[in-house]
Amino acid sequence: MDTPVVKWIIRKLMLDSIYRSIQDDDILAKQRFNLFRIFNLVAIIGIGLICYQAIYVFQTEKNLAYILLGLESLLILNYLLLNVHKNLTLSVVISLLSCFGALHYITYFAGGIRNSGMFYQIAFILISFMLLGSRYGIWFTILSVANMIYFFLITEYTNWIDYSFIGETASLINQDYLITGLVSLIVISSMINNLESKKNVVISTITDSRNKLAIINKELKKLSLVASKTDNAVVITNENGVIEWVNDGFTRITGYQFYDAIDQSLQTFLSGPETDKENLEAVQNSMREFKFCDSELLRYKKDGTTVWMHASITPISDNEKILASSFLS
Repeated sequence: MDTPVVKWIIRKLMLDSIYRSIQDDDILAKQRFNLFRIFNLVAIIGIGLICYQAIYVFQTEKNLAYILLGLESLLILNYLLLNVHKNLTLSVVISLLSCFGALHYITYFAGGIRNSGMFYQIAFILISFMLLGSRYGIWFTILSVANMIYFFLITEYTNWIDYSFIGETASLINQDYLITGLVSLIVISSMINNLESKKNVVISTITDSRNKLAIINKELKKLSLVASKTDNAVVITNENGVIEWVNDGFTRITGYQFYDAIDQSLQTFLSGPETDKENLEAVQNSMREFKFCDSELLRYKKDGTTVWMHASITPISDNEKILASSFLS
């Protein structure tokens, strides 16, 4: 049934609001988030199937089923709570520890160091490196190594281990290895494929950006040449009217060099005692409101002489607001 309620539930389950909050050009962040969703959904289904197997197939002790159901509930709750706290790193860490805890506990009933499920630790390590970075990846590697050494020791020197979860016959143990091996290979190959596709997307994005940048730089060189060589004074300021660039025409008309003008306020920099205050204030208001302005004002050169200048101020907005001013004496 395709209703608003169903759509809302699906969006929440897929963490749609979190995904849409990621910038479109942040390809890596989007792919990491997709991998997190896939990992959690696979883990939730996997632990759910293990719970079913423990309860209905092998009918193991209730504590095993209860602990697995608790870890399953924690995994689901952690996944859904990302909608609230929006801390992806925290959610990934809790998901990995929940899966690791489930594997650790099952191992006591699946042959200890002989538990084929140990292969899943490789997937945990890969996920930690891919989603959390090297520092977390190293810690999960150390944790996995310590876990294997621990189970080797208790398998060799204690009676804490049994085979109640997988069965004690050679045939059942072989089947368990076959299933775990196949699932592990599928999971690991999927992650490697994700890494490869991620690399290809990044390379493609960098190539496109480089090509676009080359075109933009070519156009900018042309515009810079025109702006630098025109007889008019051309000034670029930020939205607050602070000068960021002037051309050679500005130097010829005002006597000020490039380094004299940078970081100065355009309106007050060339103003003096005889500059019309009302007209100057009107120009400043237009600049603050980011509006086109055309005016004539008495301006002061570097040597103190005055000159009437006709100024056209044009707002330009892209990623940041700037003002382009053209002066003609």
